[in-house]
Amino acid sequence: MDIGALELIARTALAIAIGAVIGIEREYKRKVEKEVLIFGVRTSILISVLGLICSQLAESVGEGSSLIIGLTIVAIVSTTAFILRFLEYRYMGLTTYILAFIIYLLGFMAGRGIYKLTIALAIIVVAILALKSEFHNMISGLNKEELIQAIKFGIIAFVILPFLPNDYVDPFHIFNPFRFWSIVVAVSFIGFIFFLILRKVKRGQFFLLGIIGGFVNSEVATYEISRLAKWQIVDEAIAGVLFSCFSMCLNQWILLLLVTGAPVPLVYIVVPTIFLGILVEILAYPGLLSLREHEISIKSPFSFRQALLFAGIFLLSTFMIGIANHFRLIVEGAAPYHFSGYAYLMYGVTFLCSLLAASPVVCSIASLFVAEKLGAKMATQLLLLAILGGIINKLFWCRISESKEYVRKLSRDLVILASALFIFLFTLSIYFP
Repeated sequence: MDIGALELIARTALAIAIGAVIGIEREYKRKVEKEVLIFGVRTSILISVLGLICSQLAESVGEGSSLIIGLTIVAIVSTTAFILRFLEYRYMGLTTYILAFIIYLLGFMAGRGIYKLTIALAIIVVAILALKSEFHNMISGLNKEELIQAIKFGIIAFVILPFLPNDYVDPFHIFNPFRFWSIVVAVSFIGFIFFLILRKVKRGQFFLLGIIGGFVNSEVATYEISRLAKWQIVDEAIAGVLFSCFSMCLNQWILLLLVTGAPVPLVYIVVPTIFLGILVEILAYPGLLSLREHEISIKSPFSFRQALLFAGIFLLSTFMIGIANHFRLIVEGAAPYHFSGYAYLMYGVTFLCSLLAASPVVCSIASLFVAEKLGAKMATQLLLLAILGGIINKLFWCRISESKEYVRKLSRDLVILASALFIFLFTLSIYFP
């Protein structure tokens, strides 16, 4: 298929840009970090252009043959350079050697006009190369138990996931095993990312533990802060728990976008989230006046046991809310916002499950919304109720503290937060039934 001159120029420019960007990163490693590499900017550009040229030969010799011709040339040149480098420096690093093939393939893809995927892969490759030391530090910071748990979870999640049926398996059309486990994997991965950020900080204030720990697991963050509050400043510990409530609320935004892929019903909780953030700032103000450094301690959420716990609550709440909603629609003739006994049952189930953990309940509601089992406004009411339960369950976790003053003050602030959210929920139910 013939392409126009402008299209050819665009593909050539992309191939050269990819080679240049990756080559610049390699030159930086060579000159600044003194790594022994087998090629730099010019060679990187030439390899990418070779991929471009071979892609244009596809019309004459066939796509497969042209691809193999270029790979053979890259293999001969790179292997020769790799052997000469080893003989002179006794250096066995394979990154740049493998990178030569990647650059060639990216150039070939650019020559075939696969723009979006080529650019995305090039960005990922450069990021991996540039963050080499960060990846090493992150891995070295994991202890043996965390590494074993992560491996177990990875095997179970990514080996089993492709074989799960991507269809509803229950008569109520509520449970889709593939979608269900995909959400479990994604949520656990998000929690792990925030956990690594927390590990990177190593030392910090209670409010930092609250903010980041709230994204990992707000219940665990509250437990850790309450455990330490017996010998630390009370107001500062309270600020940490309050901020964990706010970051828990923000985490629900991530989950909603992850599951629904749309801003609805996210737009309905913007106002209560902003109001909750302002209220948290006011209540936590005394603790923010005297911040100190403390050891941060929180367990990794990236384990099979944690995944099963999340999955169990997720599955339980999805079925109970979904079945109650199914019978509600039958009884009410599919009137989506009319109150009935089944509607109140949905609210009760949502609230009780969220007392264990809010995140899996939010995922359940979002899944039902995506499956068109819930309207946007009813889903919003259930979401706010789940967040309300996530705040109230902190009243139980904080009682492990030996400081009566801490428990008393924090309980008062949590009741204020919960009351404000309940008033908003009640107002929403009246004016937007």
